[in-house]
Amino acid sequence: MIAPGDEWLAERARSGDEVAFAELVGRHGEAVRGMARAGVANLADADDLAQEIWLDAFRGLGGFDPDRPFWPWLRAVGRYRLYKFLKVAARMRERFVSLEEACPAWREARAPEEPPGGAEMDEAVQARLRALKPRNRMLLELYYIEGLPLPEVAARCGLTRGSAAQTLFRIRREIRSRLG
Repeated sequence: MIAPGDEWLAERARSGDEVAFAELVGRHGEAVRGMARAGVANLADADDLAQEIWLDAFRGLGGFDPDRPFWPWLRAVGRYRLYKFLKVAARMRERFVSLEEACPAWREARAPEEPPGGAEMDEAVQARLRALKPRNRMLLELYYIEGLPLPEVAARCGLTRGSAAQTLFRIRREIRSRLG
C-alpha cells in the first residue's frame, strides 16, 4: 500500500481528520523542531515555538492549497511564527529590568554590608553587568542569583554544560580584568 501524500493528508486535516493531522506532525515534527531550534537558543523556547508553529499550521489549513506542496507552506508558517516570536522577544529585552534596578531594597536585604572597594567598585560592577549581552547576563543571573545548577542553566540558555561553564569563566575573567 502506498502512503498518502502530505497534500492529501493536509486536505483531510482541513476537513477535520485529526489522524491525518497527527500523521503530518509525525512526518514533519523533527524538521519543525529543527527549524525552531535554529531560530532560538533556548531549548524550552524552541519547543514552545515548534508547538506554536503546529498550532498556526492547524488553524491556517483553510488557506493551504492542496495543489501545491505542503512542506514549503509549512516552512512559511514556521518562518512567520519565528519572526513574531523574535519580535516579541526583542520587545521583552527592551523592557528588561534587573531585580536590583526594580527593587533596591532587595539588594540591601541580600547584602547589607558594603562590598570591598566601596560604592565606586559596586557601581563599576553594575555598569559592567549592564553592558553584557542579554544571554550572558541571563547566564550570570541564573547561576549566581537564582542559584540554579550548571546543567539547568546550560539547558535554559541552549548551551552545553561545558560551554556554559566556559562562558561563565570568561565573563568573570573579563569583569575582573576591567575592574583592575
